[in-house]
Amino acid sequence: SSIDANFRQYLENRRVHSMGILPLIAGKRQMGVLLLEGDDRHTFTGSETRTLPPLVDQLTIAVENQRLFAQTQAALAETGLLYNVSNQIAQARDIDQMLSLVEENALPQRAERVSIILINKDHSGEMADLELAGYHDRDGQYQAVGTHMPVDDLPLVRLLSEDGLVINDVTEFPIDPASRKTLEKLEMSASAILPLRTGGNLTGVLIASSRQRAEFSAQEVALLRTVANGIAVAVEKLRLLSQAPYGELLRDVHR
Repeated sequence: SSIDANFRQYLENRRVHSMGILPLIAGKRQMGVLLLEGDDRHTFTGSETRTLPPLVDQLTIAVENQRLFAQTQAALAETGLLYNVSNQIAQARDIDQMLSLVEENALPQRAERVSIILINKDHSGEMADLELAGYHDRDGQYQAVGTHMPVDDLPLVRLLSEDGLVINDVTEFPIDPASRKTLEKLEMSASAILPLRTGGNLTGVLIASSRQRAEFSAQEVALLRTVANGIAVAVEKLRLLSQAPYGELLRDVHR
């Protein structure tokens, strides 16, 4: 058969002198190929070419079933994890405990730190400033919790979408200069920035970050996004608990 010269060389290096290539097709999607290789020259007979396709169909079904089973098991495991983490976040006593849960269960593999920045608002409801309300570092390094910064130091917060923002390399990502400077100052070379919203209002952000350039998978970011939803509600509850008379009312409810 006529084949690519590079592929021919590859086969010769592996001492493959005959080959059958049969596609594994599930529905309308090709999921792979079955390779039949021989050390000697071989001409496939009509009997062989008639027998192989039904066997390949059975193999395709078995492989697809295995893949679907693995996906189901992974989904069940993730659902169980989310259920447990969400329950624990809802019962957390403070932001530090929430971040411990994120670090242990939902922090992307290539991230070392997780933090929460809350938005403080003035009497008119406008953003007044930003506050680093919580910080956890796998390596034990410290950031001053309680530090305040102007909103203009991190303008990207104003424009954050529902899906958040994933930055693999802050030096190359197209963001405003002020936000880039702040992220670099905080040593957030790579970050996943997820909004914290309650009642449709942006109350802060959850940030998983790395000091080095890093990529976070879509699955890791999706898990963080779900966890962020629970944290937003839990943080709001803590805020109300700290205020009278709402605090006394909520304490009575949770007794």
